[in-house]
Amino acid sequence: MRRSAWHLKEASVALIQSRVVRRPCSALSPCWDSQLRALLKAFDTPWTQHARQRQIPQSHHHHHYRHRHSPSSSSSSSCCIPSSRRHFSAAALSTEHNSTTSITRQQDLPIASESISVLNFSDYVTLVDLERAISLRKAESAWSLFKTLSQHKYIPLPLCSSLYSVLAYAKALAGGDQVSGYRQRQIERLVEYVEETFEIPRTQFMTDAQVIPVPPHKLLQRAIKRRNFRVAWSMYLDLEDFNSVPRNMVFRLMSLIQQQRQLGSAEKQARLEEIAYRHAGVVENGRTLTEEELLQIGKVYYHLETRDYRTAKGLMMMQSRDISPGALAELVWRALEFNAIESARQLVQSRCNQDTTANDPLFETAHTNLMDAMRKRGQYHEALEVFESMLKAGIRPGLDGFNAVIHIYAVQGMSDKAEDMVRAMRELDVSPDEATFSHLLLAHRESGDNRSLMDQYYMMQEQGFQPNAYHYSILLEAFAKRHDARSVLRWVKSMLKREIPITEVHVTSILKAFRSRHKRHFNNLVINIADHAAAAGIKANSTLYTILLMVQADLSGLDGALQVHRDMLERCVEPTVITYTVLLHLCGIYHAPEMAVRIFNLMKQSDRHLPDTVTYIAMMDVWLRAHQEDKARDLLQEFLRERKKDTQGRLWIDNKLREYITAFHT
Repeated sequence: MRRSAWHLKEASVALIQSRVVRRPCSALSPCWDSQLRALLKAFDTPWTQHARQRQIPQSHHHHHYRHRHSPSSSSSSSCCIPSSRRHFSAAALSTEHNSTTSITRQQDLPIASESISVLNFSDYVTLVDLERAISLRKAESAWSLFKTLSQHKYIPLPLCSSLYSVLAYAKALAGGDQVSGYRQRQIERLVEYVEETFEIPRTQFMTDAQVIPVPPHKLLQRAIKRRNFRVAWSMYLDLEDFNSVPRNMVFRLMSLIQQQRQLGSAEKQARLEEIAYRHAGVVENGRTLTEEELLQIGKVYYHLETRDYRTAKGLMMMQSRDISPGALAELVWRALEFNAIESARQLVQSRCNQDTTANDPLFETAHTNLMDAMRKRGQYHEALEVFESMLKAGIRPGLDGFNAVIHIYAVQGMSDKAEDMVRAMRELDVSPDEATFSHLLLAHRESGDNRSLMDQYYMMQEQGFQPNAYHYSILLEAFAKRHDARSVLRWVKSMLKREIPITEVHVTSILKAFRSRHKRHFNNLVINIADHAAAAGIKANSTLYTILLMVQADLSGLDGALQVHRDMLERCVEPTVITYTVLLHLCGIYHAPEMAVRIFNLMKQSDRHLPDTVTYIAMMDVWLRAHQEDKARDLLQEFLRERKKDTQGRLWIDNKLREYITAFHT
């Protein structure tokens, strides 16, 4: 049974290391769950002087508090760039900041500064970009663009007013106090800019700004997320358009009703029936459900959400006999949402064993979604077995079914089998689409055959499919894996020429390409690239932050890495299991086993960041580096016990783990 949020709040106190003095800080509350709130407090360690000098610039701070850093030829390892200098030139991303290392850097990266200047993303920012971000209501990107442009451009008052409306709208949709406060600080900075630039009273500016109405179903979604049953039910009854409520929200509301102890069973059933009646017959994702099907799936959803998987599975199997294709596809989708893959597989298998209208497209949808879920868990053989069972049941595969199988081969780097499957689909008069070519590109990338990757890229265009942002992400990652920074720059130029927006995924590959070279000389370059991306409104994701975390660790040790983690939480970028696994690895390198234990224990108590195999290996490495082999052996035994209870596929045995098993049992 999971620990309570109150326990996690208390437990976080134990994460404060005795070797440092905790600095005062304001209470922060990440926007997703109490577990991360505990982790935030856990990693609140002060920077060393060296870490402060080399900290990663953060573009999300107000411009009055910006700091920029680059290498210096002085005796100290770094110096500050004046805070008034917001916009980097091409030289900022060149490798010739330091006269004492310029020759070495030119040897490490023989790329002209004019080529590297393509990564000066903030140099390309215009008012059009800001206007586009505002029109799309991308509050974070719009705010970053505003800060960049306001340093050297005049921002028209109407655009400021529109930005205020978007920020106020985002604040209204905020899921927690921390996000709401974050948006309010942005609004305050914007109002200050308007007061200083246009000499308009803030009350007049705020009154004249257009108010973007929050859709009722968005407010309902927020109430459900906050588990506020009374408000959620009241809002639901006041809705004028019930068709605007997504089906996922319908099931979440039905689950919330079933969790209310103050309601009697008759009252619960009446409310569930009312919801089912209002949403019966609504088409969503090609699936139409009857009132009875909504009620049955709603009960399954409740048991899945409350982790009563055994009861949920029993209800699913009871419905398998007479279930319609639409209800089957919906039920499989809901089971996969909670990672109940085996239950979904048994349901599909049971239904396919019946001689019914198997050629309904929704039967293929159920199989395809199941294959995709297994692929994501690395269960490639099992996923192909599902495809085989689909064929045995007489279900003729369509485009989605073929693409699912090609994707399975692609992630394994089995390009020959992927191409064989494309030939098979052509023989059955199923024409490849854009996703098919994406999977073929991925297959060649994973096989490490960049020449075939390029052939496939040009073949795709000959077939009439123009490359999009996803295709370029595959290309960038392929060359980043080979540390080919020159080719990465070439593809970035191609993207800009085609006017394909650079996203955080592309920036991540760019950082990998440069960081994979000589870290000693390229860490500051990586930081500058990331800073340019933030200034250009490219929102950082967890992968990008994890790279920056490793870079900062190289520059300023474990304290620097923990500070990056803190910045990550402050900006509501949710860390992943990979992020915390990297932190454990760094704890081993910097000989901090106590901190590693506290991180690991909090992960085990969480719902969203449970340790996987790689995490366990990282923790075992921590103990071995600390010369505590007994604890590493005990942790291995714990892993083997937990693996028997694992239903999510997060604990597997790889070659590294086999080495530990052999070593500890000899």
